[in-house]
Amino acid sequence: MEEYLQTSRFIWYMGALGDPYALLLRGQEDPYELFEQVRARGPLHLSRLGTWVSADHALGNKILRDGRFGTRRADGARVAPQFSSLDDSFLKLDPPDHTRLRRLSIPLFSPKMMAGYRPHVEHVCNELLDRLDLEGGFDLVQDFAKHLPIALIRGLLGIPEEYREKFDRCCHGSALVLEGFVSPEQTEELQLAVDGLYEVFSDMMELRAADPGEDVISRLVAAEREGLLTRSESIGVCGIIAVAGTETTTNLVANGTLALLDRPEQWDLLRENPDLAPGVVEETLRWDSPAQLATRVAHAEVEIAGQTLPEGSLVAILTAAANRDPAVFKDPDVFDITRNSKTEHLAFSGGPHYCLGAPLARMEGDVAFRTLVDRLPQLRQTGPVDRWVSASARGLRHFPVAAR
Repeated sequence: MEEYLQTSRFIWYMGALGDPYALLLRGQEDPYELFEQVRARGPLHLSRLGTWVSADHALGNKILRDGRFGTRRADGARVAPQFSSLDDSFLKLDPPDHTRLRRLSIPLFSPKMMAGYRPHVEHVCNELLDRLDLEGGFDLVQDFAKHLPIALIRGLLGIPEEYREKFDRCCHGSALVLEGFVSPEQTEELQLAVDGLYEVFSDMMELRAADPGEDVISRLVAAEREGLLTRSESIGVCGIIAVAGTETTTNLVANGTLALLDRPEQWDLLRENPDLAPGVVEETLRWDSPAQLATRVAHAEVEIAGQTLPEGSLVAILTAAANRDPAVFKDPDVFDITRNSKTEHLAFSGGPHYCLGAPLARMEGDVAFRTLVDRLPQLRQTGPVDRWVSASARGLRHFPVAAR
């Protein structure tokens, strides 16, 4: 508690002194003006918080791919306090453990697997809309976008009906981990949700050990038997799939739909040509990314961008700012679903920690946007949205809409 309070006071004080990175960590409904303040300070600068900060796409991409940087310190120590047991997942590890666990997980997101998942996503999208009062109005986040990815993840993991309520509740509660800097009260809430998820996964692994199926948990149990990973690591893989695989897609669908409805000409383009849906996905990820930043720590002294970073230096790559870098993207502040950029955005990070579930998120977004424009061509916003206020994630809590 005392460590949290000291850190919080420090961030607020440095924000009061005008440090843009500190202001970002305090949480902003609209961070983009602050991103430009960071960009104006050069490709890499040392913030008042002692963290090196970059909004530069080329440099950010380089650091994310540079083996001299990792997610933990060179001795394996965490950079920040542990908020939950999800902090021990393989996403927070460096090679060789990260490489081993990632290699085991990659087949779960292969093109063949994506093709098999797509009909289920299409069915879920239509089923969710069938339940709603489309003309009377509904909440696009709470009634649609929030339920789509979690239904798919349930199927991937093979979660049976009797565990559904607990799984869904704990998945939503675990989303706090994506908000980055959370309060002590939220930390307790987060850990309770993660513990609940891990209880479900532990029970399921015992069941699948006795009665295997074709789901992800059955495959992980089989890999355990071969000595390729431990039970704790298996549960951690499931945790990351459940949490990162649900909230990121929810925010992708919500952010993209809001951008489209705010620009009727873009909505009309999609309505006239639903095959532009993949373009909606990519432009949303670039223009209003669900993931806002990535942090890395130098494992040795590094000379980069004209700066000398001592070993242990923390670097914050503002990936959402890099995605609007005018040196890379023409008219970067314009939302254009026909954009044909030769450079990939950094919404899924880069290098060895490139988002494992990127193919899944892209496929779900594609199906969701196609379904919305097909089923609800006259969709309109009926009230103000309620945004998350987070330094690391960007999305909506509520988004009132109607089909007429």
